[in-house]
Amino acid sequence: MSPRLSSIEQIYDQIGGLSWFHLIMVILIEFIKSMLGWSMMIMSYAGYINDFLCIPPPGNSPTVAGLYSREEDTLNGTTVNVCKVNGTKCEQFRFLGSKQTAISEWHLVCDLRWMKAVIISVQMCGVLAGNTLGGLSGDYFGRKKTLYTSILLHTFLNIIAAYSVSWQMFAVTRFFIGLLIGIILMMAVTLLAELLPMRWRHLGPVIPSWPLGVMCFAGVAALLENWAYLHIVCAVLSGLFVLGFFYVPESPRWLATQGRLEESYSVLEKIARANKKPMPPSAMDVIQRIADDERTKYQGKKYTYKDLFTTRTTIKVTVIFSLEWIIMSIIFYGLNFGVSSFVGNLYINIFIMNAIQIPAALVNFGVIDRFGRRTTSISFMALATIASFICVGTHLAAAESMRGSVSSLLCLIAQLLVSGCWTTATVWVVESYPTVVRSLGFGFSSMSARVGAIIAPFIINLVSSYVGWTLQWSAGCTLQCLAWWTLQWLAGWALQCLAWWTLQ
Repeated sequence: MSPRLSSIEQIYDQIGGLSWFHLIMVILIEFIKSMLGWSMMIMSYAGYINDFLCIPPPGNSPTVAGLYSREEDTLNGTTVNVCKVNGTKCEQFRFLGSKQTAISEWHLVCDLRWMKAVIISVQMCGVLAGNTLGGLSGDYFGRKKTLYTSILLHTFLNIIAAYSVSWQMFAVTRFFIGLLIGIILMMAVTLLAELLPMRWRHLGPVIPSWPLGVMCFAGVAALLENWAYLHIVCAVLSGLFVLGFFYVPESPRWLATQGRLEESYSVLEKIARANKKPMPPSAMDVIQRIADDERTKYQGKKYTYKDLFTTRTTIKVTVIFSLEWIIMSIIFYGLNFGVSSFVGNLYINIFIMNAIQIPAALVNFGVIDRFGRRTTSISFMALATIASFICVGTHLAAAESMRGSVSSLLCLIAQLLVSGCWTTATVWVVESYPTVVRSLGFGFSSMSARVGAIIAPFIINLVSSYVGWTLQWSAGCTLQCLAWWTLQWLAGWALQCLAWWTLQ
C-alpha cells in the first residue's frame, strides 16, 4: 500500500526525487542567472573612466593650447584628468587606452561625471520596477510565461542598447534592461523552487551561476574591450535561454492554486515519465486538495502586495527580510559597481570579486540544511561585520603604501561573506510565504534590494574613503543579525506548512 501523500513535494519524492529531469531544470533555469549577471554588470565595465586629456577650445592662447601636443599625442602632465586649463573649461576630451566604454563614448566626465551614477541608478530603478511587475505577473499569468516572455524582450533590448546614439538613449535602454532583469530573476528563483523536491529546494540558489556569468563577462570584456560588443554577446546568450521555453514546464503548484488541475497533473506526469516512474494513485487527490484549500482559504481572491501585511507574522517577515536585502544590496552592488576604483587590473578585479563567491556557495551547499537558514545567514553576516570593522581599522591605521591594497582585500572578504548570506536568504525568503503570494513576497524583498542598489552608486561617488560607508554597513549588519534571531527555524518544512506558519 502506497503512503498517503499530502503535498506536491511528496509527489516529487515518489516519482524520482532529485532526478535527471530536475537537474536539467536546474541547468535551464538556474543558469539564466549567469546571463543576468553578465547583463547587470556591464556597467562595471561601461562605467570605467580611462585617463583623459583635456583639449582646449580652438583659438586659445598659445600657452594654453601648447599644453597639448597633437603630434606626440601626449601632454606635459598638466591637462591629464582635468576639466579646466588656466581657467578655461575644456570642451573636448581624448581618452587614453584601448577601453571603449560608455564614459569615453559620450565624454561623461567633468560636468557630466554624475551620469555614470545616474545611469547605474536608472538601471536599478528598472530592476525595482521589474520586481514589482514580476511579482504581479508571475502570480497572475504564471511563472513560465512571465519568465520566457521577459527573456525574449531582454534579448531585443540588449541589441538596441548596443546601437545607442546618445547617453540619454543608453540610459533609457538600461532602464528597460534592468526592468527585465528584475522580472527574470524573480521568476527563475520562484519557478525552480516550485519544481524541486523539498530536500533540494536550496540547490538552485547555492549554485554560483551569477558569479560564473560575471567571471565569463570579465574574460570576454578583456578580449573585446568594447561596451557595445558586450551587449551583443549578452543578447546572443539571452536568445539561447529562450529555447528553454519548449522544455521547461509550468509550476504544478501554481496551476493547482489556479484550479487548472488537469494541467498540473500533466506536468507531474511529464516528470514521472522522464524519470521512468509511475504516477502515485493519490496524486490527483493532492492536487485537488491544494486547489480546495486555496479556494476555501482565499475564496478565489487575487493578491497584491498589501496581502504581505495582513497578519502580524507576515508583517514581521516582510519588514525583516526587506531591511536585510537593502543592507546586502548596498554592500554587494557598491563594491561591484565601484570595482574600477580598486587597486590593480579592472578585469582581474572583476574576475576575483566573483570567483571568491564560489567557495561561499559550496559552503552553503553543505551547511544550509544541516544548520538551518537562520543560523547560516547570521553566521555569514556576523563574519562580514567583523571584516568590515577590521577594514575600517586598517584604513585608519595602516601605512599609506599598504592602505589601498589591504582595504580592498578586506572589502572583498566582506563581499564574499555577504554573497554567502544572500544565497541562504534567497532560499529563506522563498520558503517563508504561501504559494499564492510567494512571487509577491520574493518580489518585495527584491524590490528592497533594488532600493539599496539605487543608493549604492551615489555612495561610491560621494564618499571617497572606505571608512564612512563601511561603518554604515557594519552597523546595519549588526542590527540585521539581531532581527534574524526573532524568525523561526524553517529548515525542512514543506511549502504548505511554511505557508500555514506564515499566515498565523
